[in-house]
Amino acid sequence: MDPDLFQYLCSFLTSERLATFDQVLSQRTRFLTVGFENLYRPHNMSACIRSCDCFGVQDVHVMESVNEFRPNSEIAKGATNWTTVFRHSSTTDCIRHLRAQGFHIVATSPQAEHKSVRTLKIKSPTAVLFGNEKNGLSPEAIEAADECVRIPMSGFSESFNISVAVAITLYEIADKVRQSRDDWALSAEEIQSLREDWVQTSLGWKLESYVRRFEEDRHARQ
Repeated sequence: MDPDLFQYLCSFLTSERLATFDQVLSQRTRFLTVGFENLYRPHNMSACIRSCDCFGVQDVHVMESVNEFRPNSEIAKGATNWTTVFRHSSTTDCIRHLRAQGFHIVATSPQAEHKSVRTLKIKSPTAVLFGNEKNGLSPEAIEAADECVRIPMSGFSESFNISVAVAITLYEIADKVRQSRDDWALSAEEIQSLREDWVQTSLGWKLESYVRRFEEDRHARQ
């Protein structure tokens, strides 16, 4: 974005809003990402996205070979405005993309033979995959993963609700990423790009008129 245009657009936001952007961006990471395979309940999709935002995970990958990813905006509480969602037409495409980006792929599963998420070691960029509400991850996703983890449980239920599982897993992993790595944070270029996106998002329907006014004023000064 033109630096002058960016500064112009920033002038329509409060200093508190801009400071919040900077504080949130300082904790954002792309070292850890999350993948969702064919979720079908909008309220679960929304709660999952909200957890990603809360734990500072910037990028979310959705696999839509069966179900379209359509979160409920009321439950997401605006989280979809601040995360970057990548859509994939199949599980194969998503995993291929993640591998090309250098991610270590971790599948989640309730099966007792898998190790606890608490023991997961973060040695490289990590993508954690979650399956849908009924069947969990597909055999394809589990077989393609580098390793599988589970959330330890002590009750009769076999698994947590998907949104709860995401929150617990990210709680266990997100801080571990920040504490064990020196390269978890966004680059200066990534921070600026997201800052520009978030400023534009904050202006909403007014953005177009502000940009037009800026261009008209600049043309008049030339």
